[in-house]
Amino acid sequence: MSPIFLPSWQPAAQGHAAPVAVSPWYPLTNQQLQQLWPQGFRPTYLPSLWVLILLVVGVVGMVVALIHLRARRRHEESAPLGAFLEAAAVLGLSWRQRLLLVRIARQQKLPTPLTLLLSAGTMTHHGRLYAESVGPYRRSGVLRRITELAAKIAGE
Repeated sequence: MSPIFLPSWQPAAQGHAAPVAVSPWYPLTNQQLQQLWPQGFRPTYLPSLWVLILLVVGVVGMVVALIHLRARRRHEESAPLGAFLEAAAVLGLSWRQRLLLVRIARQQKLPTPLTLLLSAGTMTHHGRLYAESVGPYRRSGVLRRITELAAKIAGE
């Protein structure tokens, strides 16, 4: 392979730059380095180091911001569920009954299970639609539990 000729920054005797033969297979000699960089080769890592530091700080900042936004959104989404759980505790519903109401609300795409506690008719309607979606072996048990819950809410 032919050597690569790089111009020197040092002017030659006739006023022209003297070419320096550089081979890609062998490291440069001190004399070739001196011809290429007469002031001395001093790599400046400082600007690239600052760019790297800023990049890392930016990425870490974005990750922290995303974690904060996700936690805030999760808190906002769980607020209606917290209100439902408090209302269910006041009504004396068991965890099994609360879980059934949460499942009904999710399957029926209700904004919160609290809407099922508003009236026995609402709970019965959505409960029957939910019971149709479960298997035939569970359907009678789900309908029985919904009827008990509706009677409990109507009595309260």
